[in-house]
Amino acid sequence: EDLKSSINAVLKSQDIPSLRDATPIFQPRPELQKVNAIHAWCERRAREIGKWLKDHPEVVAWVALDDLDFDWADALRQAGTPWMKIRSVQTNDRI
Repeated sequence: EDLKSSINAVLKSQDIPSLRDATPIFQPRPELQKVNAIHAWCERRAREIGKWLKDHPEVVAWVALDDLDFDWADALRQAGTPWMKIRSVQTNDRI
């Protein structure tokens, strides 16, 4: 909640509307976490976005902005999880 408040403060300072909703937070798949924590994080993030989209069928167009490389998520994708790379813009985590 603190992070969301901080993000909303920055958005407001730039005259950008505040966040309206957020994805759920899942646990990484244990078998992936043991092998590669970053890949597990990406795959988990894709499932979270997929769940949010399933809960919001009114959303017909979307894009994910993230510093994660969703190629990793797509390579580990489970049935029911959306393909992410084609609907994502990878931001620079160093800016």
